[in-house]
Amino acid sequence: MSDPVLDEENIIDLLRCPVKAATVGRLQAGAVQAMIDLYDRKVTREEFINALAPCITLYGSAAKIWMLANVRAVHEDGDLDTAKFDHAMSALEDLTRKQSETVVEVVKRLIQCPTSQDPVH
Repeated sequence: MSDPVLDEENIIDLLRCPVKAATVGRLQAGAVQAMIDLYDRKVTREEFINALAPCITLYGSAAKIWMLANVRAVHEDGDLDTAKFDHAMSALEDLTRKQSETVVEVVKRLIQCPTSQDPVH
C-alpha cells in the first residue's frame, strides 16, 4: 500500500456535511477525492471497482439534488413551461453526447497502450 496523498479526514468531513442543495459541492468534492484516494492508495482492482460505484452514485445523486433545487427555483419564479423543459433537455442531451465522445477518446487512447501480448520492437 502507498501513503495517502489527500487528507482523508478532510474527505470524511466533506462527506458528512448535511445533505442539501447548498452542500452539493462539498458532497461531490468528497466523492471525487475518495475516488482519487482509491487510485493513489493502489487498492486492488476488485476493491477499486467495488468502492468506485458508491462514489459515482453519490456524485450523481448530489447532482440530482442540485438540479431539483434549481427546477424548484425556476418554478417558484413562474418561469417554468414545456418549451423551456424541451430546450433544456435537448441542450443536456447534446452536452452528454459530447461528454460521451470525450470518454470514447479516452478509451481509444487506452487501446493504444501496450499489453503483455505486444511484441517488443
